[in-house]
Amino acid sequence: MANERPLPVTGAQYLIDGLVYEVIEIDDELVTLSTLTHLRVIGIALGSFLSDLKRRNITLFADKPGHGSNAIAFAFPDDPKVIEAKRKFRYIRTTLSELHNQLPEKPTKAIIQRIASETQDSHAPGYSTLCRWVARYRAHGNDEFSLYKLPSPMPRGRKLAAEIQIKLKALIDDEYMARDERITVQRVFQLLDGHVLLLNRQRAAALQPLLRRPCRSTVVRAIAKRTGYHSDRAHLGAEAAYKRHQFSCEQSRPSAPLDVCEIDTYPVDLMIVDDQHNVLGPIAYLTAIIDLHSEMVIGWELSLTYPCAEKTLRALRMAFEAVPGEEYQRGAMIHLVSDGGPENTNSMVHTVLDRLDIKWTLPPPGSPDTRPRIERLFGTFASWVHEQYGTTFSNPQACRDYDAARHACYTIENLVDYFREWLEDIYHNTKHEALNMPPRVAWERAMHNQLPPRKFSSEALDQLYRGVAYSALSGNRAAFFNLMWTGPGLGAVKAKLHKNQKAICYYDPTDLGVIWVAAPDTPRDMVPASGTKRAYQEGLTLSDHRLVQAKLSADGKQFDDSDAHRALLHLRQRMSEDHDKFMASKRKNAHKTHEKTEVSYPDMAPADAEEPWAEDITSPWRVDGI
Repeated sequence: MANERPLPVTGAQYLIDGLVYEVIEIDDELVTLSTLTHLRVIGIALGSFLSDLKRRNITLFADKPGHGSNAIAFAFPDDPKVIEAKRKFRYIRTTLSELHNQLPEKPTKAIIQRIASETQDSHAPGYSTLCRWVARYRAHGNDEFSLYKLPSPMPRGRKLAAEIQIKLKALIDDEYMARDERITVQRVFQLLDGHVLLLNRQRAAALQPLLRRPCRSTVVRAIAKRTGYHSDRAHLGAEAAYKRHQFSCEQSRPSAPLDVCEIDTYPVDLMIVDDQHNVLGPIAYLTAIIDLHSEMVIGWELSLTYPCAEKTLRALRMAFEAVPGEEYQRGAMIHLVSDGGPENTNSMVHTVLDRLDIKWTLPPPGSPDTRPRIERLFGTFASWVHEQYGTTFSNPQACRDYDAARHACYTIENLVDYFREWLEDIYHNTKHEALNMPPRVAWERAMHNQLPPRKFSSEALDQLYRGVAYSALSGNRAAFFNLMWTGPGLGAVKAKLHKNQKAICYYDPTDLGVIWVAAPDTPRDMVPASGTKRAYQEGLTLSDHRLVQAKLSADGKQFDDSDAHRALLHLRQRMSEDHDKFMASKRKNAHKTHEKTEVSYPDMAPADAEEPWAEDITSPWRVDGI
């Protein structure tokens, strides 16, 4: 019918919810589409797609290149089908031109004989054959390319018996696509052949005609028809299918430094030891912020702290904080791009960025290629780490028989010093291929005629990062979070308190080593107080401390330095092991959880995920004393 919408074809582009998608796969049940900038796949049932197309909820944006015409085939003049199409066109053009678009029989036959003689054509068409060519030519709007003979849509070779076709489809669906143990095409053929042999035994016993056994190429063609992202995801798993089909456009470079920055966290492939040379495992994590204009790393944090909000805030603080003599180094960015991990998507980081007027965006779910610059930085860093003593490499295959634990010799303090030297003296001073100059030179040239970047004083950042707790002062000590702080100025604050009144305690969740204490009547008159257990509290994040407290509580132990230190190291080792097991399990079972009508990327943390304690420290971060 004239109003009926054409069926979608692979390569056609459609506008869906304001985004342009291209059809990458289509079968009898599902239309699979992806965005044009990177592999972000969606699946829509064929019936729903056609219904939305009819209602114009989905509109055709661009047809498949060459769709409706065979013009692309004429780019290959040596193709026998192209030569045949040109031969037909010469007969049609000459006849219609000389006979004024008419085809009287006798004059037409005379022209055919003349052309055949001129071209030495031994198989000249008959009159009726030429009439059919002309009818096809006119039906396609006098399109020369319509004379190109398309491949036959009929199935190749002998058609399988219906019961064998049903069995072949079931084997592909249930064995090749759905099993955890990924079988090969050869195994599918063997199973099908065995099934046919069994059927033939039963038929022979019943004196029925035997079925023709299929050949391997029949099975190969049946599977090849279903090749695409959707079938690869079912057979290989989501991650492998994404790697096979992924693509992305080149990311444009911002015109000025600090216009756009990327932040991410990388697990360092290196065994860490403590001060007594006990092997702790590969439990160090690097959080880095890179400027996309110059490729300079403007903020980083390398420690044993597991990825959390405080780790992100430490890296941001390095970028923001004003340091005398470094006015043109680092600075606050205009736009920050991160992934959807819980260390970034929590209210604490969001509040800090919002107050500093920094635009913060997350990439679309399941699109890691939208942050290629930071991934390239981590790749360069990893190649250096894999040359050091105690490296675990990136996987067991690369590690081979190298004993990383036996060669481990670096403490986290060593690693931080080495990384700082590698970053400042090597990475920043090595020519970058995309820039054709070192990142430091690119930064200095960009800053030559600009004002100093926006920064903030240490005191301003202290106030911005502060949480609030309340504590009674006993013996010139403040206590909350099962920790204590003391200082020479607490006596003056205690004298200002009324009966049963608690002091205001400001703390930095990224470092519980020092707090600031004030009386409620004079909240801005603050005095510092240091942690009583300095070896444990200095540099301690609130996330790590709460996890340690939970561990000690589960073990039924009282808090002290030695138990806390051992618990902290044990906790970080266990978290790293659990993370590795979880990722391995997720890769193994990813293909079990996919939806038939909603195709997605390999799992990522949801954009609204938060750490379990995030709500406890939103502003105002109020905690009563213990």
